[in-house]
Amino acid sequence: MEATRIDSDLLRTLQSSPFYMDEADWEVLVALANETFSGFVRRLCGANPQLTKWDIRYCCLSRFDFHVRHIKHMIPIKRDSIKRARARVKEHLSVPVASWPEVENYLKSI
Repeated sequence: MEATRIDSDLLRTLQSSPFYMDEADWEVLVALANETFSGFVRRLCGANPQLTKWDIRYCCLSRFDFHVRHIKHMIPIKRDSIKRARARVKEHLSVPVASWPEVENYLKSI
């Protein structure tokens, strides 16, 4: 019970005041995505085994509906590089998607 409260606290903090996340924060966020969305990361990786660690992290952020203005503070890349990160995620997915909204819809369907 305590871990869930802490996880929820991290998510609320990221939504209100995003910050650069360390490895422990990422582990918590991925675990929270799995818990919140009923095994999301497990299903995502099962359907898309070629995803990298950063692809998975970006997918988790997207699944939680974080916007670019927040993500640029959490991932150690510049705002312009976020487009390239999105393109890499699209390339690594096993489903054909033409736009980022299609990727977001796919992630919500998993």
